[in-house]
Order: sequence, then structure tokens, then C-alpha cells
Amino acid sequence: MYIASVSSIDEMNMDFAVTIYFRQRWVDPRLMFDEMDHYVPLNYNLYNRIWVPDINFKNMKVGSFRDITVPNRLIYVYPSGEVYYSQGLNLQLECSMDLSKYPMDTQSCQIKLGSFGYTEEDIIVQWRNISKPVQTAEDFELAEFLFTGVDFGDCTKAYVTGTFSCRNATLGFERKFVYYLIQVYIPSVLVVILSWVAFWIDIDAVPARISLGLLTVLTMTTQNAGETERPASEQGIDNLRRRMKDPEDCKNPSTTSGCTCRKNYHAGFAQHLEVMSRYIFPSMFLVFNIFYWVSYKLLV
Repeated sequence: MYIASVSSIDEMNMDFAVTIYFRQRWVDPRLMFDEMDHYVPLNYNLYNRIWVPDINFKNMKVGSFRDITVPNRLIYVYPSGEVYYSQGLNLQLECSMDLSKYPMDTQSCQIKLGSFGYTEEDIIVQWRNISKPVQTAEDFELAEFLFTGVDFGDCTKAYVTGTFSCRNATLGFERKFVYYLIQVYIPSVLVVILSWVAFWIDIDAVPARISLGLLTVLTMTTQNAGETERPASEQGIDNLRRRMKDPEDCKNPSTTSGCTCRKNYHAGFAQHLEVMSRYIFPSMFLVFNIFYWVSYKLLV
């Protein structure tokens, strides 16, 4: 089997699309001849004139033959009765993925092939005894994954109707982390640093703080491509700031002294909290990153 390309790996639908040239060999004594000592190529129109094993792909969702400009079929018949048959196929195959380590995950997708209607008593499917039964194109590359190699196995299984021979090829894929580092992690760190700058702006510079906060929220919203609701804690801080700046409570001359004391108290507390947050905020972010990356490395 020759893998020409893997066009897509879809995590949402748990499948992958592959283009292959599926090669089969079998011996049919009825096709033996001794008039010549080399193989005879047959036209693809003679495909229905010879017996062909009913090999199917057991984890296939959608499949089609390559027939541009003519059906991609190659048939050789050797004097010993051996038949070599190759055909081009476009397949969409199921692939159960474990995304618990995303985006530092590795995935294994199988190509399972075996007889549909003949049991092991009639057909035994096996890889040809060569060093590389599955070959890949030299320029075989994916946008988000790195191809790590192919493993081979036996998927023979017994059913009520009998035991059916099956072989599988497991394709290994490792996700390219650089893409997510540039597109997700670095922008997220920059957004956090941008929000941290707000603690160094004077507490009375309300327009500057609001502009910086809105810029941070809009950046996160754009990055996540979704709506971000405003946290209730942020609303509470704004209410506190409005009460500190609102002179409505101090219009009554009889309560001016008490209002002034409350304003001074709240202002002093907010200033103290501001200074503490300048160091607590980056410290908590550093602790979170240590926990996050260590946990991921242990999982991987």
C-alpha cells in the first residue's frame, strides 16, 4: 500500500482523509500460462473478467475510486498465475482520538482492511514479506501534524458467521506545538501582561484604566471568537469607585464630615490593595504556569 497524502485530520468528526494506492497480490491457478516468461498487463476494462478478493476497509466512512482521466487500475498477470492489482482510492476513515493532552497530543489512526464475505478458510489477508509493506510519499507533510511513522498489526476477529482475516496499519501523528505557541499561548501571555499594566496606572486615572481594560477584554473576545461576559467582581469594583467619586452623599452639610472620612478610608484601602496586586497578580500567574506546564509534561 502506498500512501500518497493525508489531506485532513478532523477532531470534530473523529476521522481523517487519505489518498492511497492499494496494491494486492494473489494466485489464481486458472490464469497460468507458459507462452511467455514475463507478466501480461491487462486493460482496466478487464477488471470484471477476473476474480478479485472482496477486500474492504472496515473503518471507512466514505470512499471513492480515482477515475480521472481514466479509472486508476493496474493489473498484471504472471505466468505462475499470480495477479498484481493496484487501484487509486480516496478514503475517509474513522479515527478515535484522545484529546486530553491537546494541543500537545499524539494521535494514532488506523487503516483496517480485510475480507468482507470470505472467512479465514477461504482468504487470509497478510502484509507482503518486505521491509516496508506501507510506503509514503517523500513530501508527505501536514499543516498541523508531524507524521511519525507506521506500525502494523492484526485485527482478525471472530463473528457469528465465522472468523474473518484482517490487518491494520497504524499511522502516528504528533501535533505541531509551534503553531499553538504562536497563535494561542504567546498572545494569551501578552494579554495577561497588558492587564497587569493597569495596576501601575494611577488609581485616579479612570479613563486610562477603562481603556486598558476594554482593550484586554476585546483582545480575549477576538482570540476566543466568542462573547465574553463582564465579571460580577469587576462590576463591584466599579460601583465602589463610583461611590468614592460620587458627591451625592456629601451634598447634605450635616453629613459632609462623615462622608469625607468614608472617602478617605476607601481611598486608602484601594491604594493599599492596588500596591499588593502589583506583586500578587504576576506571582499567581507564575504559579499557574508552573502547575500548568508541569501537569502537561507529566501527562505527555
